[in-house]
Formats: sequence, C-alpha cells, structure tokens
Amino acid sequence: MIHTRKMMVLIISVVVTGLVFANSDRTDNEAAITPGPQIGRAALVIEGTLGSGSPSIPFETGEQVGRLNRNGVPSTCAVPKVCDVWDTDPGRAYDAYTVQASGCVTIQLEVLEQTGANYQVNAYSTAFNPNDICANYLGDPGFSAGEPPTTVTSLSVNVPEGENLVVVVHTTVPGETGGDYRLTIDGDTASGGVPTLGEWGLIGFIGLFLAIGVALITIRKRQ
Repeated sequence: MIHTRKMMVLIISVVVTGLVFANSDRTDNEAAITPGPQIGRAALVIEGTLGSGSPSIPFETGEQVGRLNRNGVPSTCAVPKVCDVWDTDPGRAYDAYTVQASGCVTIQLEVLEQTGANYQVNAYSTAFNPNDICANYLGDPGFSAGEPPTTVTSLSVNVPEGENLVVVVHTTVPGETGGDYRLTIDGDTASGGVPTLGEWGLIGFIGLFLAIGVALITIRKRQ
C-alpha cells in the first residue's frame, strides 16, 4: 500500500512537470514568434489615438522620417505597388501594430475626427523602421484622410507565410497628433495554426508516459 501511494505521488509529479515544461515552452515560442494578435475568421478592429496607440493591443509609437507619395492608387493583392517616397521631412507621429497574418489581408483606416488629423495607413512585413519607410514595405492606400478629404481609406496586401504584418498609422503633417482612428484588419488566413508542443514540451510528455508505464508495471508486480 505504501509503495502504491509513492508511485501515485511520482506519477502526479511527473504529470505536473510535463505540463509546466509544455506550457513554458509554448509561451516562449509565442513571445518570440507571435508578438501580436492573430487575424482569424473575424476581422481585427483596433481603436486608437495617434501618439498614444490603443489600450487593447501592444503597439509602438514614435516619429517617422518622411512620407509616401499619395498617388491616388491603392495597393491590392492582385496589383502590388512599389514604395515611392514623397519627402524626407522628420517629425511625423506614428503608431505601429504587429499582428499575425498570412495571405491576402485587407486594411481599412477610418479617421474618426478629421480636424487636424490628416492620417495615412501603410503596411509592412516583419518590422517597421521609422528612419527608412521603404524597408519591408508591402503597400499603401494612395490617399490620406485629408488629401482629398475622406474618412475611410483602404488597401490590401499579400503577407508572406511565416512573417508578421505591421500596420502603421501616421500623420502626413509634421507635429500633428492626438486624433482618434479605427483600424480594421481582415485576412484570409492566420499564421501559427494549431498550437503544437515545442522541444521541451515533447520531452516532458515522453517522460510522463514512460514514468506512468514504469509505475503501472511496478504496482502490478507488487500486487
């Protein structure tokens, strides 16, 4: 009876250890690979204030150098655009959001208050460099909220498999900040797929099953 209790304690300990390894490993991978929310079947909606980002998801804010040419032609998945810089003036506030997505993704920016809020949205792959707005460029809408005056601008881009999508909202006017906006991001697929165990999680569960097998054999021999 005493040996049986010891074996049960051993089994429980191994189970807990395996779960800890599995969960800790998956968390580490998610932190490294998936820094933002996933785009799933429902569109991702982000409401923010330029210069302060959004309270709902992680963001980066700062000032970028230059802006892109508003040529009136939005990027589409069927017809991607080439990055075209209009000027290199500094001091344009931006908010950047990194999300998981792959395939064709549609991005819409709605400026909720147009007064003093001539905003534009651009898309990047993997990371955004505010000092080089063409680095990792995926697309832009060809318009901003004030040129010509409009409350909604949109674009669609192809996000390479295994890379994150970075959506950047910025002002076209240096020094302008504080306006409210709504981003809607809708994608065909989400990266990551079904969560899987990492290396340590797999080792933990192999150890778990081996320990259970040994414990059951030992208990049966002692009965």
